[in-house]
Amino acid sequence: TDPRVLLFDEPLSALDRNLRETLKYNILELQRRTGKTAIYVTHDQSEAFAISDRIVVMDHGHVEQIGTQTDIYLRPQSDFVAEFIGANNRLDGQISDITSEVMTVQAGQLMVYCPPRIGLKLGDSVIAYIRPEDITVVQNGNNKSYRNLVEGTVEQIIFEGPTAQLRVKGSGQTLRVDVAGSERLKLLDQRGLIRLGFDEVNLIPFNV
Repeated sequence: TDPRVLLFDEPLSALDRNLRETLKYNILELQRRTGKTAIYVTHDQSEAFAISDRIVVMDHGHVEQIGTQTDIYLRPQSDFVAEFIGANNRLDGQISDITSEVMTVQAGQLMVYCPPRIGLKLGDSVIAYIRPEDITVVQNGNNKSYRNLVEGTVEQIIFEGPTAQLRVKGSGQTLRVDVAGSERLKLLDQRGLIRLGFDEVNLIPFNV
């Protein structure tokens, strides 16, 4: 057979993880070699990100967003995409102040300072999303300035191998923080108060 379009419908879903990792790149190499257009349906985000040129995120048959891996991950256009792709901290709030450089969101007791987004105005209800890997545990001697600094209490630490996941409660919000590298080992026994810093915040209008 020599079809113009190849359709892959969850082809690796029944395989073990190591085999999936190998075969997804074999499929990519085959597609590149033949030059065939391929439509690949999957619920596995790592597969979608690894082998696609363009991703279409769908919900109940409706297209939520079309874009590259970085578009989908860094600039989600809806709350569904933001919460479906990867992990995110969700903070519901209202825009309480706007300048040329910063939008301020009042999320309960927490004030979040964000890059401006076109189309939003003072008083708008929004959802502020913060990726767990974009939050830094601010240690003594860390002189980097962050747009947002939050002090909270470590409630839980989950060691996941390559990363350690921290759950930190502060200003009435619980934030997930993903720490990688050697720092994750130093934080396994962390308890009590801790400071978090972050700059990257993605704002999405809240649609009732």
